[in-house]
Amino acid sequence: MPIFHEVAQYSEAYDRLKLGIPTSSNFHKIITPQGKPSKQWREYACVLIAERILQRKIEFYNSPAMERGLIVEAEAADWYEFDLPLGRSASSLMMITAAGCSPDRLVGEEGLLEIKAPLPHTQVEYWISGEVSERFRPQLQGQLYICQRSWVDIVCRHHMLPKIVMRVEPDEQFIKALDRELQIFNYFIERVMEKIRAWNEVPVPRGYLALKAALGASLETCSVSGGAEFVIAPCTGQERLNCR
Repeated sequence: MPIFHEVAQYSEAYDRLKLGIPTSSNFHKIITPQGKPSKQWREYACVLIAERILQRKIEFYNSPAMERGLIVEAEAADWYEFDLPLGRSASSLMMITAAGCSPDRLVGEEGLLEIKAPLPHTQVEYWISGEVSERFRPQLQGQLYICQRSWVDIVCRHHMLPKIVMRVEPDEQFIKALDRELQIFNYFIERVMEKIRAWNEVPVPRGYLALKAALGASLETCSVSGGAEFVIAPCTGQERLNCR
């Protein structure tokens, strides 16, 4: 069962809870919308390893569109609430053992709400097609997987264009692939952390030296003697040896 933490999104407590663990908004860096391993998984793993070592959030650039999304969220939730009663507020973080998510709202006992603020031409495309963009699949299916809910409504809102609500239900085949890739991803991170702990009987070095240690452990985890190489592949939660 997921663990519910009632904390304000983007607060210090929120950042501390999600420190160094994969979260649904970044699941596209682990698995593609087609259910294949993402080419971004290694870079994302290194970010989470760095967070664990430094014990702080790694900051990235927030685009104007992302900032606008935070403003639109409350307005869109108020509009949605006229049709369906909302459960808990946005101040929440759902977590399982080694992954987390923070849906914009919990709806009753069965549903979730995810709010998007697309650019005008993107909103028009959603309105014409009536379909959720495929790129959101890892995030939405990840939320359903972690929260163990029956559906998630995605609200796309632009203040000058018609609002859109589309319901997404669990895709069991995709969720099975996501679960597998998360196991592999977290196994890789744990192996790197084990290497770092083995190298550092004293506290882990800070700053540049810490990141250098993480990279070195990452490289060693991916290579073994005899010309064999670890291949993180979507078949098992353990490493596979691809001997060349």
